[in-house]
Amino acid sequence: MNLRHILRTNIRLNLNVIQASCESLNGDLEKSLVFAAITAANVGQLDDDPVLTRQYANTSVPDDLRRPIRAQRVAESLGLPRETTRVKVKLLIEEGLLQSTRSGLLIASASMAGPRFQPMMRRYLGSLGHAIEQLAITESAGLSRQERLHPLPFPAMWGCIRLTTQHVLRGTVDLRSYTAPLSLLGSYLYLAMADVTSSHFSEGPEIVFADHDTPPPIAARRTISASALAAKLAMPRETVRRNLKAMVSGGWLYQDNSGFGLPNTETDDELRRERQTQERSSADMSRLVRKLRHIGAIVSDGSATGDHSPAA
Repeated sequence: MNLRHILRTNIRLNLNVIQASCESLNGDLEKSLVFAAITAANVGQLDDDPVLTRQYANTSVPDDLRRPIRAQRVAESLGLPRETTRVKVKLLIEEGLLQSTRSGLLIASASMAGPRFQPMMRRYLGSLGHAIEQLAITESAGLSRQERLHPLPFPAMWGCIRLTTQHVLRGTVDLRSYTAPLSLLGSYLYLAMADVTSSHFSEGPEIVFADHDTPPPIAARRTISASALAAKLAMPRETVRRNLKAMVSGGWLYQDNSGFGLPNTETDDELRRERQTQERSSADMSRLVRKLRHIGAIVSDGSATGDHSPAA
């Protein structure tokens, strides 16, 4: 079933989307995830409806169809302290990106239409296109070898961005559960370490160690120094080093002369959790592919025509 390949592809997609969102909000990881969680909650009910998903695939969702969400629910969904969430919400309101209504928090459609978020959206779509291409190579998640994300620009771009945001938020909630009791930053660094140590198995000319039953040997995995990881993530070196050291002490990582790495799963409980994570990732990617296909965002090579831009 190519479960390892699907998971690695999904990790790269999640990491790229989180990084893009973080960069658009001054490098603040917590603020970017709070913003994404509120955005997803405001429009999530539409993307659970196949008719509405297709109807609003080529435009932002009107404000009168958006549903506010309480700050406490945002905090609970991300596993953030209530006070931390309150501070990030206050910052977003001060920046004019978020509205506080009697019913809860709301991000207006105009907030996403400005030039500030255009680089983020392009990176979202580029990362999604790469993920679809990598999955198609092995005909995973319901894709055939000929299928690709529609060439940019195309009418369903807004729908793609919303669906990808929903997908990554689900992945973030799963990650927070899997890496408990790590902090949000610790969970993010763990995701980055998983990408650094294993993504090369799914990025070369040949996909290797793709199946659940063929785990890569520890010698084939990569390690990375704290300095290199900090540079890759554009984060302070000492912050990264301190957190990686704490994760080594907690058994999440190991450290040797070459740097930090992820240990092998060995116990029955670890193997069970790993398999559950792989199966959930596969189900999530298959769901995303089905929804993207429904709005016309996935096409076979040579079948896409036209040059369209999304309406603001």
